[in-house]
Amino acid sequence: MNNTIERKKVFVSREIQGRILSRMVKYWLFYNFAVWHALLLIDFQRYGIPGLLGQGPRLGLLEFYAEFAAQHLMLLVLAVALFPISLWDMLKLTHQMAGPLVRFRKTLKKIASGEPVEKIQLRDDDLLVEFQEAFNEFLQSDRWLVGPRSSGPGTADSQAGAVLSSVTALNAEVNSRGNQSSPEENTTSTISKATSA
Repeated sequence: MNNTIERKKVFVSREIQGRILSRMVKYWLFYNFAVWHALLLIDFQRYGIPGLLGQGPRLGLLEFYAEFAAQHLMLLVLAVALFPISLWDMLKLTHQMAGPLVRFRKTLKKIASGEPVEKIQLRDDDLLVEFQEAFNEFLQSDRWLVGPRSSGPGTADSQAGAVLSSVTALNAEVNSRGNQSSPEENTTSTISKATSA
């Protein structure tokens, strides 16, 4: 592939990257909250409960929490310091997935509006490379061409026009006959006319 185009924007899709990153922040907060309070409970079992039973220095709950926080402040500083690094790495990883999806979406919008499109070329470190190959095969097959580029006889445009005119003729025939004959005869004659058209 050897496509080493530099990324101009790392955040390209709020729907994809925003949801993944917000969930990562929630997980980070939950994990650190759980670890911090698990350590607090372990320390409270070791030192707080004996203090309450008179077997050591007696501290109130807030005093014990403040003492615990002072002793384990380095854990909190380390967690906060590592957070931006992991968030930046996750942002780059989500871009490797969101970037290709945004390109696929833009190409599909061009196809829908009848604009000419080129093959998709992803970067070397992008994910979804197997979808790139399948998508490019689809583009080369020309089965998606239904707009201005296919106007000759026998193409999808002319076939769609023929079907539409047949349906219109069928509708007119049903309306003009009314109750002159049975529904079975109406259906048979109008279908044969539509297929001959």
